[in-house]
This record gives sequence, structure tokens and C-alpha cells, in this order.
Amino acid sequence: MESLLDLPNTVRTDIDNQFQQLARSEHLEHSKTRAVFMDHTKTQLDSRVCHSIIESLHFPTRTVRHETIPEAHKRTFEWIFRDPVIDGKPWSNFVDWLKSGDGIYWINGKAGSGKSTLMKFIVDHDQTSELLGVWAQGTSLETPSFFFWKHGHEDQRSQEGLLRSLLYDVLRKCPALVPSVFPDVWERNFKLTSQNVSPVLSTWTLTKLKHAFARLVTCKTIRISFFLDGLDEYEGDHVELAEYFGQLACSDHVKLCVSSRPWPPFQDAFQNCRGLKLQDLTSGDIKQYVEDKINENANMALLKRRMPVRSNFFVDNLIWKAEGVFLWVTLVVKSLLKGLSHRNDLETLEKRLDSMPPDLENLYSHMLSSIDSHDMEKGSKLFQLFEACDSDKDLQLIYVALNGATAEALSSPLAMSEHKSEELQQAQFDSMFEEMNIILQACCGGMIEVTILDDEIYKSWRQGRLSYIHRTVSDFLSKPEIWNEILRHTSNASWFPQKSLLSSSVICLENFILPGLEARKESVYYVEYQWACFCDHASDFAIRGVVSDDDCTNLTEDFDRAATNVAHSCFWNQSDAKTKFNHWSNYITQPTLPRQDFLSLTADCGLWFYVKHRLKEDPSLVAHRLEVPLLAHSLLRFESSILYTELFFMTASVILSFSADPNEVFRGHSCWQYWVTILHTKGQVLGPRYDHNFKAITVEMLRAGADLTLGCLKGRTALRDLYRELWTEDGFRDRYVFIFIQMHHLVDHSEEAWRDSNQNDKFCRHERVLFAERENLPFGERHCLKAVIEDAFRERDPEGADEILQLIEELEAKEASEECEVPIRERKRKRLEEDVE
Repeated sequence: MESLLDLPNTVRTDIDNQFQQLARSEHLEHSKTRAVFMDHTKTQLDSRVCHSIIESLHFPTRTVRHETIPEAHKRTFEWIFRDPVIDGKPWSNFVDWLKSGDGIYWINGKAGSGKSTLMKFIVDHDQTSELLGVWAQGTSLETPSFFFWKHGHEDQRSQEGLLRSLLYDVLRKCPALVPSVFPDVWERNFKLTSQNVSPVLSTWTLTKLKHAFARLVTCKTIRISFFLDGLDEYEGDHVELAEYFGQLACSDHVKLCVSSRPWPPFQDAFQNCRGLKLQDLTSGDIKQYVEDKINENANMALLKRRMPVRSNFFVDNLIWKAEGVFLWVTLVVKSLLKGLSHRNDLETLEKRLDSMPPDLENLYSHMLSSIDSHDMEKGSKLFQLFEACDSDKDLQLIYVALNGATAEALSSPLAMSEHKSEELQQAQFDSMFEEMNIILQACCGGMIEVTILDDEIYKSWRQGRLSYIHRTVSDFLSKPEIWNEILRHTSNASWFPQKSLLSSSVICLENFILPGLEARKESVYYVEYQWACFCDHASDFAIRGVVSDDDCTNLTEDFDRAATNVAHSCFWNQSDAKTKFNHWSNYITQPTLPRQDFLSLTADCGLWFYVKHRLKEDPSLVAHRLEVPLLAHSLLRFESSILYTELFFMTASVILSFSADPNEVFRGHSCWQYWVTILHTKGQVLGPRYDHNFKAITVEMLRAGADLTLGCLKGRTALRDLYRELWTEDGFRDRYVFIFIQMHHLVDHSEEAWRDSNQNDKFCRHERVLFAERENLPFGERHCLKAVIEDAFRERDPEGADEILQLIEELEAKEASEECEVPIRERKRKRLEEDVE
């Protein structure tokens, strides 16, 4: 009976226990789920941050040199993977070095001996990785490479470019290493990303890159074999570079295969390293090349049947004269094949060979003198256009500059077709390519060649690049007596290469329209590419005075009209017509401040001559802008290639000369305060070559009435946030823009960066503020104007710092002495407050 009475309590207890157990189980499952979710979220954030950091290391020309080096001729250079016994001239066993060696393997040789071709052969060969796998002993293996190029972009010939490229190569395959290679950058950006803030990536200075690279080569989880070609094409100090590589090679996890000419800095550094002297080892390769090119020629085969002994002696003599210089053989064989095509007999071929100078320099003189006198004027123009193009030798641009609007490919129905298919576009390019090859052979003696680069974005119209057949051609042509002789053939012509190049961009836009599939996207890329070429050339030519300001201005207006026509034909639609500023430049992915008109774009791009022309026509254009002051377009730029050069100062100076107000406010701050912030951040890390421009524009703005009471902005990301806010407001969410901004935004504006300046109370009145407590970031600081000047100039340019500080004191004294009902300073502050409201 009692058990029956107790039954409900027992059941209740059991039920309670079951509920508690269920609750505990549910809580445990929820905890596991949350942990899995948090781990997944953390992994996603980590991946996002690592990807942003890795992509910021990339630059467009990173692999161009590797792509333009010719492939090794069939069955040549294969000896590098065999035992080193050739005619009693052994070399350090390369296979043994790959499998078990350490330190540096040095490939050296004469100019033109084939060092770059051999390095490309090694880098691309499957056996290289297989043999290095033995050395790696099961550890993760990476084989990054870099090919220096003296005549390429700055990134292709500098240590910054080298380190960025190598870091990118390794980290894109091993992203898990990013936190250990860039610990501070990763930690800061992981915190930002976890708070739903975009990653913030600083400008990559050489110091930062060296520190990161030092961490990379000490990672014990991977082994790295670097392949570095053309050390003699590095633009910096060769002694320092060689010493740097020697230090890297001390690591057990790293080794390097390098190539260069046998110059003293490299001989001193690498003389005790394993290696080889290339010109002593290529006789077999040269014989293989000659036999394939000469002996397989039908006319030569006929001569060999008639005179076999003499023919073999002729080939042997050719190989002997080469002295291991592959380039010499290549050029001479071309001449001999030309003779064979003209049915030269063996005696004539022998005379042709004997007439060839045994060294490259005299061979180039021979090639130049062999150009027909009727072709020399066009050849002279081509050489001048090639040099005027600086580093981007675009086939289409030079072709049109040479031929003008009369170019056959341009004036044909194919070029002007309204419905060109991709096949027709390729046919047009092929026609231009073939014609240019013929012109280069006839008019330049074969010293310039066309290279094809594959590009998925820009497609056929950007595939062609012109280049010298070898760096030694540039060395030869740069001699004053040689270059003056080339110029002589156009001295009587009213022709200027620089102006022709500017006109070429306009003509290309007027004729090379790309309708059809994906016409909108391709046409936008095309216009953007031509605009970039035009700006680079126009600004450079105007500064050097080789093209007049008036001509540059007129051509700028011509370009605008041509680009507008392309926009109407290809990528504008009905909705575009309703925008407040309907202009082709709206579609450019360049992250600048929102533009009101074409004048804003030219200020963005540093076309000071056009800005000056327009403001002379209508001075009121400098004021009453809709949102962004014209001065801001020249001041607040991310691209250091434009922002910190002479163009930047000249454009800003022109705008200030037309009474632009440095205190004009937009988005809560004046142009002047934004500039002071730039001065205190990015100006600190760009090096002494930029100091003159920074000082000059600071003085100009002070003389134009800049507010002496304003210092730098609080916080560390004011300018980046400004750009992100403005672009988002305008509905422009192109991923490229945000990645670009992340890559080029200001360096950290943190407390540690300016600790030394706190020593001097005379110049420092810091107001400490918490930038963002929720993000747990360090304190930012607001610095007064004099503190900024001290930090920016004192160390590198003490006289410049004194000059600016003296000017500030003079202006302060002038303000204090002026008798006004309202002090100037208060009036400016009042105007600032009114503008903000």
C-alpha cells in the first residue's frame, strides 16, 4: 500500500532526472555545435585575412619576364641533369646539389650565353621538383623563382619586387604560414575581420618585407629552394644583394640557385659555391641547334650532298666562332638562313659567316649597318618609339604610332566592322603581328622582336609586346655615337615619337571598338588600359618638355571624345543616362574620390597641363564643386606611382594657384587636415626621394592660408574609411576597388610610431583618444602641426623642417598682428563649424 502511495513521487523523481539529463545532454550538444560553428567561423575569418594579405603581395608584372624568355631548343640543356663529364670540363654536379646539397649554386656566363634560358628550363622541368623531393625528406617543398629584368617595371628589378614575388609564391601554396610570417599584420586584421571590418593592409616597405622573409626562411615546417635569374639586372647595390643571398643560404631549410654574369661582386660572394660556367658547356647544345636549323634546310642539304666535307667544316667553324655564346649563334644562323633562301652557294655562305664579327657588340653594328638605306627612317622611328614607351612596349600602340591613321589593319573593313567575332578580332591581331615582324626584320635588323603574352582579361588586343632580343642590344644602342646615328635619319622630319604615341591611344580608341560577346566588359577594360597608357605618356612627356602643354591638352580632349564614342557604342545603356555624371570614367575601377566631371579625372591622374588649361578658361571651376574639392582629387590618392611624384605636386600647385582653399571641408575635415594626416603616416615610410614634393606642397598650402591650428586626424583609418564610405554610397561595390584600397591604404597611425616625438614638449601637444574600444585596438593620437613637421622631416631633411617651422611661426605672427574684429583663427574655426553643419 505504501509503495503504491509512493509511486507518484518516484515517477516524478524519475521524470525530473530524465529532464535534467536531457537538459545536460542538450546543453552539451549545443556547446559542441557552438564550438564547431565558432571553429568554422574562425577558419573562414582566418582564410579571408590570409587571402587578403597574400593578394596584397601580388603585382601584375610578376611573371612577365619568365614568360618572355624563349623556350630552350629541343634536346638542349638536358646535360644539366646528367653526370658532369663533358670534354674534360666538368661542373659542380647539379643533380647532387638538388638531391642533397645546400647553400648556393651559381650559374654564371658571358652575356648571351643562355643563362636565362637555362634557368627557365630548370624551373619548368619536372625533374627539378623530383630531385628536390629527396632533399626535402618528406617535408613540404616549395620552389619559388624570380627573373630580374633591367628594362621591366620597377618591381621587376628591385629587391621589394623580388621579396614580394617570392613571398607570394610560397604563401599562396602555404597560406597557413601567413600568421607566422606576418604576425602583427595578421593579428590586427583578424581582430578587424572578426568585428566585420574589412582587412587593413599597409604599404609594403622593404623593411617589412625583409622581416617577413626572415621569418619565412626560418620556418621548419617547409623546405624552400629559390631559383633567381639575372642578378646583374638588379637595379640596386650588387654587393649588398650577393651578401643578402649568402646570409639566406645559411639556413638548413633553404638553398638558392642563382645566375648572373661573372661580375666582381658575384665572383667575390660565390667563388667558393658550387656552380658552372655556361659558355664552357654549351658546344653540344650549339651544335644541336645549328644542325637543326642549318642542316635541315633543303638548300643546305643539297650543298651537303655536293660537298660533304666542306659543309661539315663550315658548320664546325660556325660552332667554334660562337665561343659558347648562344645569342651570337642565333643571330648568325638567321643571317645564314636568309642567304640560303636566296640560293647562296657554300662559298658565299662562308664569306657571309666570315663577315660576322665574333663579339656581340660588333655584330650589332654589323646588323645595324646592313639595314637598307630606304628602311632606315622607319627603323629610326621604331627605335625611338620603343625607347619612348618606357617599360610597356605594347604592339598595337607602337604599330599605330608608326603608321598613324593610315595603318592598313586600321583602315580595313575588318577594323571598322560593327559585329566582329572573336575569330575576326584574332585575325586582325595576327595580321598586325605578321606585318610588324616583317617591319622589325627589315627596318631594325632583327634587334627588336614581338612577344606574345596570354591574358584572359584583355584578350587579343593586349597580347603583343615588343622587346629587344637581348639586354645587350639596349647597352649597345645607348652609346651616344650609336644613338645619334639612329636619330640622324629622322632629323629632317617633322615627327616626334612622344606625340605619335599620344595620338596612337586616340586612334586606337577611334578604330579598335570591341562589340560582340561580352563587349561591355572588354570595352571598359580596353578604354581603361588606353587611358592608363595615355596618362603615363602624357604626364611624362609634358614634364620633360618633349611635347608642348598645348599639344598634350588637345590630345587629352581628343581622347575624351574618342572614349565617349566607345562608351556610347559599347557599354552605356539607358539607365546610365540617368546618372548625375554620365561619363566613361565612371566605369574605371581605379579607386579615386567620386568625380564630378572630366576635370576631376584629370586632377586624379596628375594631368596638370589640362587642369591648368581648363582653369585658365574658367577659374570658377576650382570652387563650388558638388561634393569633393578639386584640390582633394590631387591630394588624396592611393597610388604612390602618381601621388608622390612631380605630377602630384604640379597638379596640386596649379589648383592652389587658382585660389583653391586648403581649408575647404568635405566629409567633416578639410583638405589640409587630410593632407597633414598623409604627411604624418605614409610620408614617413616612402623614403627621402619623396621629401622634396612633400615639403613643397606643404609650403604651398601654408602660403595659401592653411589653418595653423589643425593637426593630423584622430584614429588610424580616417582616409581609408572616407574612400570606403564614398564608394559604397555611390553604389560602387567592385571587389577590385576594395582590394586595391586595402593594399594601398595608409600605414598605422599608432602611438608607437611617434614615441620619439614625445620627447619634445615644445612641438608635441598630444591628445590621446581611444580609436575604437569595441575593437580593442591601440590608442591613436592626434598630433599638432609642428609635431607632424618634426616627425615627417627632422630626421631626413632637418633644413626642410626648419624652413617649414619658421614659415609657420611667421604666419602665426602675421595672424596675431592683424587687427580684425574677429581673429582670423576664430573666423576660420567658425567657417569650419558652419561647413560641417
